[in-house]
Amino acid sequence: MHLKGKEQYCETCALTKARRQPSHIPQQRAAYPGDVLHGDTLQVTQAGLKGEHYALTLTNDATAYRWGKTFKNKSEAHDALMRFLKRWHNQTGNYIKVLRIDEGREFAQKQLKAACDELGVELQTLAPYYPEQNGKAEKANHITETRIRSMLCDANLPQSLWPEAYETALKTLNRTPTRLNGGKTPHQALKDALTNTTGNVPDITRWRTFGSTAYVHIPKQKRAQGDKFSVRAQKGKLVGYDGDYIYRIYIAPHKIIRSAHVTFDEANTTPLRTSPPTDDDEPACEYVELTLQDLDINDITKPLPLDLPQPPAHKPTETQNGGVTELQEDELSDSSQLSATAGDTHEEPPTIVDAEPDTPSGIELPEMGQLEPSGGDEQQQQTQTQPRRSAREQKLRPEGQSYRDEVALDDRRKRNRNLMALPPTIAYVYATAVSHVPRVKAKDLPPPPKTWKELQTHPLSKQLMEATHKEFRQHIRNGTWRKIKRPNGNIRILPVKWIWKYKEDADGYLASFKARLVVRGDKQRPGLDYFATYAAVARASTLRLIFALVAVYDLECEQVDIVSAFIQSLMDQKGVYIRLPEGFREYEGNEELIGELLRSLYGLKQAPLLWQQEITTFLKSKGYEPLFSDPCVFHHKEHKGVIIVYVDDILLIHKRKDVILNMHNALAERYELRNLGPDTYIEEIVHKYGMSNSKHTNTPMVPDGANLQPFKSTASPNITSEYQSLIGSIGYAANMTRADIAYATHKLCQFTHNPSEEHLSHAKRVLAYLNTYPDLAICLGGVEEGVLGLQLHHKGVYGPPGLQLHGAADAAFADNADNRSSTFGYAFKAAGGLISYKSSRQGLVATSSTEAESCNTTILTFTHYD
Repeated sequence: MHLKGKEQYCETCALTKARRQPSHIPQQRAAYPGDVLHGDTLQVTQAGLKGEHYALTLTNDATAYRWGKTFKNKSEAHDALMRFLKRWHNQTGNYIKVLRIDEGREFAQKQLKAACDELGVELQTLAPYYPEQNGKAEKANHITETRIRSMLCDANLPQSLWPEAYETALKTLNRTPTRLNGGKTPHQALKDALTNTTGNVPDITRWRTFGSTAYVHIPKQKRAQGDKFSVRAQKGKLVGYDGDYIYRIYIAPHKIIRSAHVTFDEANTTPLRTSPPTDDDEPACEYVELTLQDLDINDITKPLPLDLPQPPAHKPTETQNGGVTELQEDELSDSSQLSATAGDTHEEPPTIVDAEPDTPSGIELPEMGQLEPSGGDEQQQQTQTQPRRSAREQKLRPEGQSYRDEVALDDRRKRNRNLMALPPTIAYVYATAVSHVPRVKAKDLPPPPKTWKELQTHPLSKQLMEATHKEFRQHIRNGTWRKIKRPNGNIRILPVKWIWKYKEDADGYLASFKARLVVRGDKQRPGLDYFATYAAVARASTLRLIFALVAVYDLECEQVDIVSAFIQSLMDQKGVYIRLPEGFREYEGNEELIGELLRSLYGLKQAPLLWQQEITTFLKSKGYEPLFSDPCVFHHKEHKGVIIVYVDDILLIHKRKDVILNMHNALAERYELRNLGPDTYIEEIVHKYGMSNSKHTNTPMVPDGANLQPFKSTASPNITSEYQSLIGSIGYAANMTRADIAYATHKLCQFTHNPSEEHLSHAKRVLAYLNTYPDLAICLGGVEEGVLGLQLHHKGVYGPPGLQLHGAADAAFADNADNRSSTFGYAFKAAGGLISYKSSRQGLVATSSTEAESCNTTILTFTHYD
């Protein structure tokens, strides 16, 4: 069909179908350092030591050299910019030709325009909501922010030092070689261009590791006259440089000093020991409590806590008791969350055997009489006595029936009458326990108690109390703490809390009752109760690749769990005190006794790290060495066995079963092991959020789900908490095996800081999709034919056909409406299944779809270079 005539312009379509136009302006690099200058401001919520909240970053287009200035008020940006323009003219003799900034009010556009006209500078202001026009400035701020965050986090320094880290980050970037400058640093490229010479390599011989421990010489003039025995140096942390020969040293809590006479211990980046820090002096990062909006899918390597901790509504009150600071138990509401520690999923209480092991020296093992619980209300022992029968009601026993048989029959009748009075669920639990057929679903039981008082009246208090006894006695035998009297001085006493839960078998039926004693790790303070906290886990891509090798080469594989793993490791520091456990007569009424931790305890921020150090040391003693690319994968040089450590879950891999058995026995000599059954993680989270009866859902995201917009109002705390918890749960599934929800999870992760009900609805749709297809998984071991790919080979040695590597990558240009960044993704297959995949957004602003695709392949190259 041929249509004749001219196409008419439709005003309705122009008004209703307008779309953002991609930028086709070629970004040409300036030829000379003074030709083009990019400027942008950076706002920081955390105040610096001098109250700074803003920074101005200026980027030279020709060399990528960066200048920066921090200040308190946003209005100071104009003055800082004008001072730089004048300084540039004084030092180079030339004016900046083009100044490119946004239309922010901080630059005082009218005054700046007049000043630029007077100086002969062309002022180019960006169109509103079009950051691509000044992509280099946006990129400079992004790189600087990332560098600051990493520096403060790695050095364990407070966020209030961000201005110092900002200055140091710029100096470091200016002295880092770049491809843009042909391998030169921006510093050298700028100097070479301005002086028309070559070889202006910056001198960094006096540079030291940021955050390393520094010992600053105290001048004689500042020491007490005649004092021959006082220390000659002051301890601090390196945070920056003035020029090439002067160091800037941070002296806790709020002091920066300058000195050229400094010695360093670069291996030591632990926080400085000071008086108890204030709330304004928080650490730069805590490895356990993650910020979801900063995570990509591959960053989520363990289920985040199902109930993320929320800031307390008020500061806990403190009482002074002999100089001891103690957090009051009544301030610790049940909703207060414990510090999230990995490895909580598969833990089982140790089995208490009849033979009592040797008790550690200095630890008194209480008798069973001492372990009787004492709740808030005195519980009366109720003993049931057989009712007295009257002479008229007595009947003769049948012939052959003994008196003992009659009593047993009466007991059974009484139990049946008592059972009729119980709620149906509890009666069923009791009946199945008596008949030794535990066939009750754990999810059908009443919720476990949250406090000791609730435990006293819980329908299953007897079984839970037995589990509590077992856990307590395990700690006593293990020597987890030692009882001491309150020492004098200002020390912190960490609260402890009992956590109860039901353990399920592979089919979700009740298997046992679990009690765990945990420390309120959220009350720990950096530099006092803990220092380093980071503990690695095996990468998800590593696990999938090794499983592919297992499938292709038909290797033997066994998975075990180390029972109570965290309490196996010794504390790495002294002076960490806890309140003694609630509910046991041995400790009731003795306020003078506290506990000093000798071994790690669940809830401590450093517990995962201590456990990793413990298991690594043990495996090395058995001849295993960690891989350089993944410290949680261990390889034996002699029998070639492989052990993968994922917190407390251990994977044993070898060709022969007898070697697997020897590996298992070596671990069993040191730790108590438990074989693991099939995982029911998806079923657990579906039940957790009440989605067991959700409707059949064929896709994880609706067609317009990719166009979700940020919530303009303020989200309620309840929605925020539920949304963050839900995203953390489905994010773990997406990272491990469910690549089908990776994109949906990535999009939803962008709204964790301020979610709306619409965002929550989309997140629940993903969960409904998982409930519809809970058994989808990555299948490994197949051989794909007719697909172009790269077959792994080296020096003529070819792998089996199933190990062909296939990869695909793509990018969606400017699909993120909030900042116009692009989303990229990739997937690699081997052995017929996915071994590496990711969906995330690019960290820079691409100006075209071609550039977005190019950036994607560049990121992919560096990601899989090793």
